[in-house]
Amino acid sequence: MVRLLFTVCLVSLSKSISGVHIFELDYRVTPEPTLTSPDYDGYVFIYRYPPNDSTIPAPIREKLMREEYTGDCSLVEVELPAKRLIYAPVKELSDFQSVRKFGEAAKKAMKSARDHGIKAPLLVLHQDPCPKLPHAELVTLLGALDTFFVNPRDREKNSPRGKFLGVWGPEYSTLIDIVNIAANLEDGRVVARDVAEAVCESMSPPNFEGYLHDVFPPESGVNISVVTDPQTLQKDFPFFSMGTSKGEDAHARRIVILTYDTPAPVVDTVLLVGEGATYNTPGASLCAKAGAAAIAGFMKVLSETGVRGLKVVAALALSRNPAGEVLQDAVEARSSRKVRVLNSEGKGKMVLADMICHMKELVEKKEASVNPYIISISSGSEHTIVTDNGPAAKAEEGQIVKVNSEKIGEPLEARVLKKDDFGNFKEGEVLEQPKVLQGSAAVAFTLTASGLDKHGLDSQLPVKYSHLEVAGSVAGAASAVLTLANRFILRLEDPLDTAWH
Repeated sequence: MVRLLFTVCLVSLSKSISGVHIFELDYRVTPEPTLTSPDYDGYVFIYRYPPNDSTIPAPIREKLMREEYTGDCSLVEVELPAKRLIYAPVKELSDFQSVRKFGEAAKKAMKSARDHGIKAPLLVLHQDPCPKLPHAELVTLLGALDTFFVNPRDREKNSPRGKFLGVWGPEYSTLIDIVNIAANLEDGRVVARDVAEAVCESMSPPNFEGYLHDVFPPESGVNISVVTDPQTLQKDFPFFSMGTSKGEDAHARRIVILTYDTPAPVVDTVLLVGEGATYNTPGASLCAKAGAAAIAGFMKVLSETGVRGLKVVAALALSRNPAGEVLQDAVEARSSRKVRVLNSEGKGKMVLADMICHMKELVEKKEASVNPYIISISSGSEHTIVTDNGPAAKAEEGQIVKVNSEKIGEPLEARVLKKDDFGNFKEGEVLEQPKVLQGSAAVAFTLTASGLDKHGLDSQLPVKYSHLEVAGSVAGAASAVLTLANRFILRLEDPLDTAWH
């Protein structure tokens, strides 16, 4: 298991953006060496049913084995100082069960603990005996931490979610590792949730940039550069600049480049592109920020862990797109392709094309030459889907992302672009997007508009590219942080038996 710098207290900066306190964690997570500590008023235990493992602490096992538990959570009395224990059983109901069930059970158990007035819970982690679930403890703790998140608009109010979480495990050194990893991942998830949850005004492009400067100070290891000049944007990122409204200063679009590098020899180069629109379709669209939110959260995890051998360049396309406005004239994108988009949602997604083209050029110029891999992220699907181009599919990148995501409790679907996906739009002097274009075909259109289609398997310079489509929600953005973190940072070891994921 990866060992990270130990952080007992999850408390970070507190900044106010338009009256909303952003990225403020005011609770502590503490590894507890003993079950008999007097500092807690209740226990939370998530474990498979029936809990007949002889290694479970006797006061808990003996009590739970006396009765049958059929509900999601049960309150029982145990012979320990805090007396009250919330038990959330995890049952194997089908072949489709995954370690994600432990995280879901933890969320229910923590809610039940609050409902029963438990304000200082001690989460009892115990390794699952099944070798197919080696990371159940980490997923359980992440589920518990998820319940501590408070909407940025409500942080000045009294929250019922508590200020303190203790965590106990039978092996203290292993417990510290798990808490370390979970703490760093939660830092990243909080950033992603803050961005995805905040209303348009509080996370407008200028405020989003300010938030990133707060999250990534100079000593963080993440460098920030910003392109705001309208003429530069129009020249270098013409599709991104399309539809800029007069008097848009308060929401002036910009491109934020986040770069993470280490002095160690680079082994992998990851080039990320994220959509960060705050106004994508009629009405306010918070969902369109999920791609940029996920990348910002992932970069926070990188900053916290200091992983070596990995270079990451991330481009966040931050804009407020005028609702319902679709330009009928073709626009020449950065790739020199003339593109006409016939629906406003497609216009929002097309901001990615110029960014993808920029990343492609870094590879062509050998500025990103060591195993480069381009990933774009946007919102729109109900569940997470990763779609590979030919070179990424040959390297099984989508399957690697899928397996690593499942290990940390975030299952997703993996697809590969097919020839038919490129046949639903007009190709010629003007690349025209039809009014309805969804799924893999939409990925194919963006890839073609970026010019990356010229770097397939039969080219002199094949470039790996995947698109990650996430749910347009706070949960979708936070989930993508875990997906990226386990793929490129943690790389948790494989289960001994992969038949039951």
